[in-house]
Amino acid sequence: MKIVITGGPCSGKTTLIRYLERQGYKVLHEVPRQIIREYKQKGIDHSQKRNEFQFNVLKRTIERNKKIKDGEIVFLDVDIPEGIAYFKANGEEPPNWLLKAAKEHAKYHKVILLEQIPFHRKDDIRIEDAKTALKISKIIEELYNELGYEVHKIPFMHVKKRAEIIKKICNIK
Repeated sequence: MKIVITGGPCSGKTTLIRYLERQGYKVLHEVPRQIIREYKQKGIDHSQKRNEFQFNVLKRTIERNKKIKDGEIVFLDVDIPEGIAYFKANGEEPPNWLLKAAKEHAKYHKVILLEQIPFHRKDDIRIEDAKTALKISKIIEELYNELGYEVHKIPFMHVKKRAEIIKKICNIK
């Protein structure tokens, strides 16, 4: 069972994924954050190379997802459609190869959208302001709906409560 945990920047995705991992669930961590760090180490601004960056994210995300075995429960810290959302949030048309990949490779049992936390923190990777983060979150929700998924929205609350709600939605213990 593939369960994608999604939401805009600063919605608590990584905190929730780490919590679920400590609870013994298999998780696959966010690819974009890893690649952004690699770009930064090389002195490259990923936002100036959006197509190249998203292609690298897509390639690694597909490789990451190949590790999922049939029948296992896996939580994904974001996936392919989020790349499309970032193009749209910047007023850019996403490339056709990314749209095609989302339709072909984005296959989930459940989509969990975490609503934004009431305060916003920037860090070395998360550079969006609160208004942009909310815009991205709305675009992500629309994208998953367009791809035919029921999006389960989880409001901001303690990570343990969020995890309990998700387990009920996914019918897992």
